[in-house]
Amino acid sequence: MKALQLFLVFFFSLTAVIAQEDMISRHFGEYEKDQSIEKINLDRTTFERFATIKTEDPGELRLIQAFQELNGVKAIFLEHDPTAHALGKEAVRTVMADESYEELMSINTKQENVLMTIREEEDVVKELSIIVGADQNFMVATLYGKIDLKTFSTITTVLRKNGKEWFKQFQNIATEELSFGPSVATGKAPKATWDDDLGIRIFPNPASSYIRLEAQKTNDETYKVEFYSLVGERLQVAQNVSLPHQINLSDLPAGTFVVRLTAPDGRFKNYRILKSNNRP
Repeated sequence: MKALQLFLVFFFSLTAVIAQEDMISRHFGEYEKDQSIEKINLDRTTFERFATIKTEDPGELRLIQAFQELNGVKAIFLEHDPTAHALGKEAVRTVMADESYEELMSINTKQENVLMTIREEEDVVKELSIIVGADQNFMVATLYGKIDLKTFSTITTVLRKNGKEWFKQFQNIATEELSFGPSVATGKAPKATWDDDLGIRIFPNPASSYIRLEAQKTNDETYKVEFYSLVGERLQVAQNVSLPHQINLSDLPAGTFVVRLTAPDGRFKNYRILKSNNRP
């Protein structure tokens, strides 16, 4: 009897683990070990940070609400590779053979293979995934947790339109992003501080008309500066930028934006910027 009880505990524990598996872990685990393939893995901590994002844009609000319900996101990317289209076709065949996934949308041409699927558990959508193989680029991305059907159009638009760029915005949001905004205790914005990793500070934040990037130490290094909307649309990009550097915000609506600063050695960092209409 005790052996049977132990077996049942093991069985149901195993079932729970399998139920929580994501598409990449289930079918594309070998890619996660491949050093030539870029990987992004966001856990629950990342999405808890979405609760602090402020925006007045309805589309961004829907996106924030949707991602607060997620347990994680995984994505794998292979760029500028002639085998990408073939990899996409094979990935589509693999997933379509798994009856756990239901097709939402697909595109099959000589130039592009796209498959978007959902996985349900007890009539609740637990995973939304997309596979793309096209233009020498291959991507598998999956979002798992609780997926609100009302946010499908917003999420799918972000994934299809901005894909990798959106994921790269948030891959270090949980542990490396600079804090911003007024203190809950005092109601005042924090003093701009130096980022220990890159020796950079960005201020004012929140801001209304501009933000300024400064280096802690005088140097001749140049940086790549990219400016994105919350949904991954690249609004500005500047190469070989010497600091200090200023970004104009006056023509943008109030909301949350992301500045990505890439150092000459390839290190980069994302900084959330709150655009307000009542600050400097």
